[in-house]
Amino acid sequence: MKRKRFIILSVVGILIVIGISLGLYFTFKAPLASGVTITDDLGRTVQVSSNLHKVVSLSPGATEILFALGVGDKIVGVTNQCDYPEEAKTKPKVGDYWDPSVEEIVALGPDLILAEAYKPGLVSQLEGVGLTVIVFQPEDISGILHDVLLIGQVTGTGKKAQSLVATMEQRIQAITSKMENAAKPGVFYEGDCSYGIWTAGLGTFQDELITLAGGRNVGATEEGYYEISDEVLLSINNTIDIIIWGDMGEVSPDDVKGELPWSGLTAMQTGKVHIIDPDLINRPGPRIIDCLEEFARIIHPELF
Repeated sequence: MKRKRFIILSVVGILIVIGISLGLYFTFKAPLASGVTITDDLGRTVQVSSNLHKVVSLSPGATEILFALGVGDKIVGVTNQCDYPEEAKTKPKVGDYWDPSVEEIVALGPDLILAEAYKPGLVSQLEGVGLTVIVFQPEDISGILHDVLLIGQVTGTGKKAQSLVATMEQRIQAITSKMENAAKPGVFYEGDCSYGIWTAGLGTFQDELITLAGGRNVGATEEGYYEISDEVLLSINNTIDIIIWGDMGEVSPDDVKGELPWSGLTAMQTGKVHIIDPDLINRPGPRIIDCLEEFARIIHPELF
């Protein structure tokens, strides 16, 4: 009888110890890894850790967004073209925007990589070695605002991203409200004339910004960014009131104004050419609104 009681008490004691041990385990164990699931600009579903420490940005626009959201300290690598804000220049480089080094990216051990859609093979390579990649491809200002919110979501800065977007939207509204009854002068956007003459057509950031800033894009006769011939440019001379010069090849108006077709454009010869930093307009980040404000002042100086 005593032996039976001893066995029962022993079993009860063991169960109590097991129960206490399990209770301590579930109370003090490390939390399970968690994250967020997002859909990037290519429609890809991506699971991102909620505990990001190392981010590599292959997009100058995404780099600017990260700094604007106050998470520049998480950036461990960027491309050579990620040069704004000033702090971005101090980050380790993984190569050029068009040809970053997969080996250097992998060596940094990033939790997340922010890329653009210009090089799908690169994304496959990075995902093939187990890295998490979000791809951005905004097609308009709304797309940029969406990407600000998306980066805010994955970096845990959702409220700050919402505040930034709200401010950007207010600035857009402040510009467009001034243009309601304004005339629409003809604007030609010069994007690069180092090899041919390239301008911005329908569906580009430049076209949208010219329209929002109260102008009429005379290059909006084709889709996308395209090469315009000398003959066509001369033929629309009488529709061009203003030339906005955003040359990515570092060619200045003074370099070409004595040559055709530029010497045949009235706006060129009468000084209606306005130079703008090409980075402002070609990078899908917060400074796109700075560009809109600059466009508006160029096209409608009388309203400012």
